[in-house]
Amino acid sequence: MSVLVAERMRASASRVLDAWLLRTAEQRVRGYEPAQAALVRRLWDAAATRRLAARELADPRLAPAAIALARDAAMLYVAARRAADDARSASAELRTESAWAWVDDALAHGRLSTPPAGFDQARALLAASDPLAADGASRETLDDAREALEATLAWLAGEVEPRGVDELRRARALRIALACVVVAVAAWGAATWALRAPNLALGKPATASSRYPGSGPPEGVTNGEVEPTYAASTVKEKEPWIAVDLQESVRVSRVVVHPRGDGFLEDILPAVLEVSNDGTQWTEVARRAETFSQSSPWAVPLGGRRARWVRVRTGGFGQVTLTEIEVRGRR
Repeated sequence: MSVLVAERMRASASRVLDAWLLRTAEQRVRGYEPAQAALVRRLWDAAATRRLAARELADPRLAPAAIALARDAAMLYVAARRAADDARSASAELRTESAWAWVDDALAHGRLSTPPAGFDQARALLAASDPLAADGASRETLDDAREALEATLAWLAGEVEPRGVDELRRARALRIALACVVVAVAAWGAATWALRAPNLALGKPATASSRYPGSGPPEGVTNGEVEPTYAASTVKEKEPWIAVDLQESVRVSRVVVHPRGDGFLEDILPAVLEVSNDGTQWTEVARRAETFSQSSPWAVPLGGRRARWVRVRTGGFGQVTLTEIEVRGRR
């Protein structure tokens, strides 16, 4: 390996570490004036509120209203970014046309990162000056656009650092503590791997109450991988579910449910775990009201209970979005 390549690798690793430890973010916000920092946070919070409200409008008939809220959220995220660069430019205008003109210029001059997939589709709806633009679109078009809209809003939100120095330092301390825990758990897991019961759900067929547009098939939850986003997702509906057929009755020692890794962890709550021997009559074996994550999945001991089917559902109106369902046990 040449000295130049080694230096580039060290520089790249240093940048990644600085970003993970939030040093880059802290350096950025240190330059804010107090009034500027307050304006950035106010605009970012306002954008986040509208983004959340848009997500809550799951009824397809309310899609135009959701897009109107998403349009305002995008404009406010851009205003927050402009305030981070120069507080005076953000307070000059809060208009959709002005916001997207700034985005186009910033992209052309490399002041923003690369937009996500579906950006052009989302931009067409978010930058429309006609308030009735979404009302004329077909329901299929609006359904297909939801994921692109959310990805674009997430991208715009990530272009702004709304937190102050103290918040960033607390977040850094938490990340370091969690990393230590992960390392300890990984070491323990490696030492006890040989003693663990096999994952009987691996490669088994799975079904779901519905399929979110763009989501992978339900079998993604039994492929043995914990994807960084998600493997399979239902739409938002009343008591949606994803079920795994183990293809024979087994003694289940433990079920581990791995949620999505890109946020929105509350959508599955309250989470309900059920088992069945015939695929028709289901028995609830666990229920959870608190969020769980990929670093701390929902693990339910079943003590060797016999079952052929395992199902994860929401106990109300919500969405089941998972990366993996493990069923540990013995035949």
